[in-house]
Amino acid sequence: MTAQFSTELIVHDLLRNSCLRTYDPEQAELFLVPYLPSVEFHAGVRGKPPSHATSPYAQAILNILDSPDQENDQAKYAAWENQFGLTSKYWKRRGGADHILIFSEPLQGLTHPKGKRGSYHFIHTQRQLDPPIVLSVELSTSFVQKYPACSRKNILLPYPVTDGNQFNGVLDRIAIEVMRNYSLNIQDNDDSSSASNHTKAAALPQEVSVPEGRPFAYWLKAGIHGACVPLRRAMNRDYKHCSSSFLPLRQQLQQPYWIAMRLATFCPCPGGDTASAKRMFDALFSGCIPVILSDDFVWPFSTEILPENNDWWLDPSEFSLRWNASEYEHEHYNATCHGYGLEERLQEVTAEQISSLRRGIERAARMFRYWEPSDELPFNVLHHGVPSNGGAVDVLVKQLEERAAGRLWPKCREELERLREEGAIGNDPMEFIC
Repeated sequence: MTAQFSTELIVHDLLRNSCLRTYDPEQAELFLVPYLPSVEFHAGVRGKPPSHATSPYAQAILNILDSPDQENDQAKYAAWENQFGLTSKYWKRRGGADHILIFSEPLQGLTHPKGKRGSYHFIHTQRQLDPPIVLSVELSTSFVQKYPACSRKNILLPYPVTDGNQFNGVLDRIAIEVMRNYSLNIQDNDDSSSASNHTKAAALPQEVSVPEGRPFAYWLKAGIHGACVPLRRAMNRDYKHCSSSFLPLRQQLQQPYWIAMRLATFCPCPGGDTASAKRMFDALFSGCIPVILSDDFVWPFSTEILPENNDWWLDPSEFSLRWNASEYEHEHYNATCHGYGLEERLQEVTAEQISSLRRGIERAARMFRYWEPSDELPFNVLHHGVPSNGGAVDVLVKQLEERAAGRLWPKCREELERLREEGAIGNDPMEFIC
């Protein structure tokens, strides 16, 4: 299982070792369901293909969720008690509204359907409209707008970045060495002078204190797959043939994306697949300004999903740019590379705006990381069992406190009842909206 799908492991370890844990279920206000869907799905990796079949553990949960009107039917709890070895008494107490389910992947949940994204997945695969509190790493704007109360009943978490080198200074030192060894300077390219001036004028975050400034306007890596293919194809062609960005020296430098991001000012992030969603957080931790080209991406811990009366909410406009993807789905350059495209728009961002966005990045990074920066962090923090101590942990605990005893489920239930009366349930988008 790859590190980007390790949320369930991190949260299980965090709550299992928390000082808030109680061994007396009568005192408990929340219950963590011991179900690891990503581990289960990828268990066949060693010599076997992943299984898309619904497991006995998932089926035990589905048996309960699929029979909400039969609370007193002991038969529907039989699989739960047999598979998990747990009494159903505490699920019945609040109808499961104080139970926590964790899903580390946008396409895995209680079932593992192929080729389904968007609201279909949130509703049918992860059951985010049911009583349990669902912790997940992706949501869509379309889902949040239609089901705001149910979206807030659940918790959207940042993708985990478990590479200790992101936070122990190793990658920053490599980026500095790359710049010095190759004397990187894009001033030689007349077409890039505007972007170059902006990157030179804006100070880097303290952890990447390169005196020369970041030498590239922007860096992009987006495969032609998943959703948003027209956008990805157009961006790649413009980037390949006309850009003054990282690409001209890419073959010479032979550096992976996490180094490239430390050499660029902007990191455009087209939506449509899991890797792109996680890359927005990679960019953030690299001090590269995320440029969101998706209507459906939602930042966790932000005003895009949470009410603004929280002292820890984030305003995404303070640390990222979000532009309309449809404006960049067609190549904007002609044969001589003249035209108005993404790069030209990025060059219009002023040095003052860049400095302001970088200050916002520092605050967002503190809230999104699961481990605090430290020279002592090993490369593989999961393998070495390093306890999570970052800002994401603090925010998660605060959000769980708000949801203790299933407090937010009644508003979600009322919302669903109203939508049913209006005939608005169903017909939810099954695709990611670019």
